Amino acid sequence: MKAFKIVAGLVVAVIAIAAVAVVLVLQNLDQMIKTVVEESGSEVLGTEVRLESSKITLKEGRGELHNLTIANPPGFSQDSAFSLGEIALDIDLKSLGGDVIVLNEVLVSDAHLLVEEKALTQINVQTLMDNVKKNTASGKGSNTSGEQAADSESMPAEETKLAIEKFTLQGINMRIITAEWGERSLTLPPLQLTNLGSRDNGLTPEEMTQAIIKPVLAKAEKAAKDELQDLAKEKAEEKLKEKLSEEDSEKLDQLKSLFGR
Repeated sequence: MKAFKIVAGLVVAVIAIAAVAVVLVLQNLDQMIKTVVEESGSEVLGTEVRLESSKITLKEGRGELHNLTIANPPGFSQDSAFSLGEIALDIDLKSLGGDVIVLNEVLVSDAHLLVEEKALTQINVQTLMDNVKKNTASGKGSNTSGEQAADSESMPAEETKLAIEKFTLQGINMRIITAEWGERSLTLPPLQLTNLGSRDNGLTPEEMTQAIIKPVLAKAEKAAKDELQDLAKEKAEEKLKEKLSEEDSEKLDQLKSLFGR
């Protein structure tokens, strides 16, 4: 009987400790998410990532992240490369007890992007893309097997895995700054991604950051290059018109109109 009481007491003590641990985790959940976002983002992008606040309401399966900023890489201006106003999360509550945390939807609104060109070979978004390749597993494929083994040994045996069924980035305003042509602003169409990870095979926070940031950076880079090409054409035409007579300029405009320009 005495032994039974001791065992029962130990079981009660373990349950009490577990309950306290759960309460502490839930109380600090917002801060934990903030830390994961900042640490994982900074590691992948090679520049400072900051999140002002997060608010997770587990009962409703909802979450909000506010004011996420990604600093420009070293060598560029002090302005942020990215500034995301609000990130809304729709959490699959049933997945919280499993190996993969599933987000039914992630909606990002009020996004401000900066594309800064210092030279033809120095563009901030390209630098960030290079950092993503270098700082993620896919960019470390050139390591020797010994180095890879050492990396795997240093990593934790289990890591939080995530899956996002639908990701939408909308309200994208992009500012382009160039040394030669000054500053331009434009609005980009929404970006939508689906099935980032799966319920069976989720992605680590670093892998999820890569899966999201790479297409965003690629979209920004393409839009910036298209805009810079248009700027170059406009400047070339302006210089050409300066050298032409008024009559020749009118003929050039008429010729352009024939081709729908």
